[in-house]
Amino acid sequence: MIDQGPRGLVFDKPPRWQPISRKLRVVFRDSSNIWHHFESHFLGQDEKGLRLAYPELLFRLERRQFYRIETPAKSQALYHYKGKEGRGRIKDLSLGGMALTGYSLEVPLREFMEEITLELWLNETTPYPPICLAKAEVVRLVETQELKLMGVKFHLTLREEEVLLQYIRKREVELLKLRRED
Repeated sequence: MIDQGPRGLVFDKPPRWQPISRKLRVVFRDSSNIWHHFESHFLGQDEKGLRLAYPELLFRLERRQFYRIETPAKSQALYHYKGKEGRGRIKDLSLGGMALTGYSLEVPLREFMEEITLELWLNETTPYPPICLAKAEVVRLVETQELKLMGVKFHLTLREEEVLLQYIRKREVELLKLRRED
């Protein structure tokens, strides 16, 4: 958004913009990196950009501090705890942490796993180079008849954060491609 006023909201024109005469859905992140969306009527365009009506409702999509992405089924984490090696499937991932399922070694709540290697995939056929992290803390353990889950909070160095963010951005692009194909 580049402006707002009595004539509505003004947005930059996206690349490959095609004029329309209907409702639009606007999805954005706020300054806290939390996702939101709203629907609005397209009012027209002028020299400033695209004009949209003020929305009636604003929806908050993600309550977490960091946006989580689902990872392909082959994505897994290898980790160490007290000299033993564990492995688990990465259900989802963010800059803040990951959810592991089907793990071979449970780390107790508030304990740290170390020497973590994330073996991630961009899609079902394209592996991503391994990402190594020094340590992460187990902050959640859930066990039901259907699910066994370990919630892990990352304690990233600046370099680890940069490398992980590169994967997350590339994975987001892959997810957008899949949605366009549907």
